[in-house]
Amino acid sequence: MYAFLFAAIVGLAAASPRPQDVDFGSVADSLPSPTLLGPAISAISDAVSYASTAVLSSIFSAASAEATNNSDDSYRRKRDTATTTCQAQPSGYGPVTSPDTVSAFLNNRAIFSSASAAASAAPAAYSNAFTNLQGSTQQTGYLGLHTLQSYDVAKCASYCDSSAYCEAFNIYFERDPTVNPNDPGCSNPQSLTNIKCTLYGYPLSANTATNTGQYRNKFQVVIAGSNGYVKHWQAPALTNFTGPVTLPAAINAPFDPVTGKNTYLPRKSYDTGRFDPSLCAAACQAQTLYDKAHTNGTTTYDPCNFFNAYILVKDGVPQGTVCSMYSEPWNSSYATNYGQTGSDGSVYTIAESFSYTLGTQDPGSL
Repeated sequence: MYAFLFAAIVGLAAASPRPQDVDFGSVADSLPSPTLLGPAISAISDAVSYASTAVLSSIFSAASAEATNNSDDSYRRKRDTATTTCQAQPSGYGPVTSPDTVSAFLNNRAIFSSASAAASAAPAAYSNAFTNLQGSTQQTGYLGLHTLQSYDVAKCASYCDSSAYCEAFNIYFERDPTVNPNDPGCSNPQSLTNIKCTLYGYPLSANTATNTGQYRNKFQVVIAGSNGYVKHWQAPALTNFTGPVTLPAAINAPFDPVTGKNTYLPRKSYDTGRFDPSLCAAACQAQTLYDKAHTNGTTTYDPCNFFNAYILVKDGVPQGTVCSMYSEPWNSSYATNYGQTGSDGSVYTIAESFSYTLGTQDPGSL
């Protein structure tokens, strides 16, 4: 099972210095803010495209210039933005709440019972991450929204399974207006209940369920019966690399014990809509190309022969994919970096850590 690894926070430095000791706070700050954290509160359906080819191309383009962090925020939304005064909204399939108040909706026993029953029977290959919250997930890695006709966790899981990039989903009831409340004549209409299923390319936790609704004119949208599920996900095999090797934490390697050489190469971090170790593989190979082209008159360079891909998590919320690269492989006994507490009190942990080794090691000489 590859959910969040909330292990005890340990010190990053052991008896000997570790060249890759980093401030996770600065890594998180370096990641661009994603353009989407979840669906618009008025959305009924949504599709988001993850442009893997474009991201990989941008990584290799950087190899001919300068080794820098690259990111791609190429999310595309497909929404009908047309609005008509007091336009009737699509019918909801959730339980009708009486009296029609926010308080009654949030305390609706039918909603509570549906979510509770679903939590005890998670779909195969999934684990229940949270149950019956009054907020929906909003975090990086949003992949789309489906509106359901029943609180059907298996159906929501099938949408996640149909996406190669989906690692988790959130299913919940949402109190929505029966008409678009965009005019004084319909500013606070009667409500209906939608059942929504949202997909994410990163794992989720209760800490991600922070969207508690908002006002649409005088109508208050709220959420109840929110359940989250995380897939038992396995990192893929990658061309030119052996692995993946599942690690309990991030690699925290010392200098080479024989040569005393620093094997740690520049770190890369990405927020591209999903956890994607293939970005690290591309960055590793691009780093070698760059170093090989910039030897400054010498006959040696620092090749990337090994990388560790993992998710950086801040206070239970995924921040993005981190790629730690090395000129030589390190085994799982060096996976001892579980995270740290930042200077501001934020707790940084590691999730879904995997290592890959270049199939044919590059000796680093021309």
